[in-house]
Amino acid sequence: MSDAAPAPRPQAPEVGALQAALAASRFESVVAEGPALFRGARDRGDWGAASDAALCVGRACSNLSRAEDALRWTQESAQAAQQLGDAERECVAWGQLAMEQARGDQLAQALDALGEMERRLPEVHREGAVRALLGSMAATLYGMGLTAPALLAYERALVIAEAEGEPGQVVTLRTNWLVVANEHRRLIEDEDPASAVGLAQRMERELALLEPAVAALDAPRGHWRLAHVTAAVHAAAGRPAEAAAVLQRVLDGSPALPAVLLSSLWVDLAKARLALGEPDRAREAAQHAAALADTALSQSRRSLHLQLRSEIAELMGRPEEALALHKRFHQRARAVLVAAVETRLEGSLARLSALDAVVENQRLRAQNQGLAEGVARMSALAATDPLTELFNRRGFEAELQRLGEGRAGRVLALIDVDHFKAINDRHGHATGDRVLRELARCLGAALRPRDLLARHGGEEFALLLQELGVGAAAGVLERMREVVAAHDWSAIAPGLRVTVSLGAVQPAPDEPLADALQRADRLLYEAKHQGRDRVACDLPGGAGPDAPP
Repeated sequence: MSDAAPAPRPQAPEVGALQAALAASRFESVVAEGPALFRGARDRGDWGAASDAALCVGRACSNLSRAEDALRWTQESAQAAQQLGDAERECVAWGQLAMEQARGDQLAQALDALGEMERRLPEVHREGAVRALLGSMAATLYGMGLTAPALLAYERALVIAEAEGEPGQVVTLRTNWLVVANEHRRLIEDEDPASAVGLAQRMERELALLEPAVAALDAPRGHWRLAHVTAAVHAAAGRPAEAAAVLQRVLDGSPALPAVLLSSLWVDLAKARLALGEPDRAREAAQHAAALADTALSQSRRSLHLQLRSEIAELMGRPEEALALHKRFHQRARAVLVAAVETRLEGSLARLSALDAVVENQRLRAQNQGLAEGVARMSALAATDPLTELFNRRGFEAELQRLGEGRAGRVLALIDVDHFKAINDRHGHATGDRVLRELARCLGAALRPRDLLARHGGEEFALLLQELGVGAAAGVLERMREVVAAHDWSAIAPGLRVTVSLGAVQPAPDEPLADALQRADRLLYEAKHQGRDRVACDLPGGAGPDAPP
């Protein structure tokens, strides 16, 4: 086969100008001119131009935080692409639609859109389409709260955009990368400060590349977004005065920006003022953010805005309201993550690794090698609980299938934190999360490399002990219970005490996993009923050497 890249798709001049306006962040112009171009193309049966024009309008509406219009125009783009039978246009439109629906908390619809994208993905050939798909996928992941894989997808899209020489796309993708990188840095700074510092340093380097590109592009909205991420980089580097100065200059200019973005700018300014020891000025900035919050929420239903409202309440000295909003955000974010992992997201991401077979250009094949590595990392994330970094339920069951059933010398146990709801109610969900992370560390330290520990859901863990006699297994389980009970939990919360209850069985030969887990669950309930902080076992007969782990 030839190594030549596929020929670019013919493009109507008017639609090309519309795409250039979109790349230059002239969103109002796109919204004003695009609908007429779409209708004209549709009426004359030019479905390719109709799809492209509708997609431009949908993306412009998205950037203007006009969520319903963004959804409507993106659906028009997908329908026009279906009329044409153009897999690439349809795939890009479905990817954009998934992003919009994830932003609007329409998770089921977003996953359906990802499924449609997956269906047409093998027919995508052009590098521009690959870049657009990666960008949409990254934004969808970010909308679901999955910042780590979103960063990977943005990085791959940015590599392609730079190779294409598309300055507008490079500016947009690099800016988006900085936004997601800052959010990811905030998420990991308590648990992995070294990685957070490294990410902040990389943000400095990426910002240095972005600044001259924005100046060359000379798009007004690009300058506002640059100011926002510049302030984020200053704040991440511990320079609150510089962050406050940048944000104040933006807000003093009274930019015509969506209320969502303006509210976020005021919150960031309030945080910078607080870091400078200026509580009164911080509260004043938070009041500006609060005045915009209702408008911001009417423009979009993204759950991330619950977090924004929580931050505003905390900055204004209303801790109970802040905690309630944070709980709502946390609950929704966890539900999104579980649903995303358990559905077609993993399959959609895996399909992206196959694009190197259809992108024939040698340079793109080298790029797609990096994409395949990213997809492998994303697949690992799909089997891993992000809080404890153990296997999740899906990863645990997959590993059991890999190991095979019916082997002697196995003990299956379920472990549950006693009175976990009371811990959350008394100390807060953040403390509950720290308890689960520390418990995972304690339990894991008591096991051998060949044993398997997973977070089975909520405050429940699953354990597989291998090649161990039942007598030794019972001793291991009792020792694990004692280790947890004796552990000093006061570093997490003064006076905190944590205990666990365990239910354990020896799976019968060829017994289905679900049946063995159900038996273990009944024993766990029995341990709880008998007073908690105890082990309930059903381990008949020896099954392997009685050796300590």
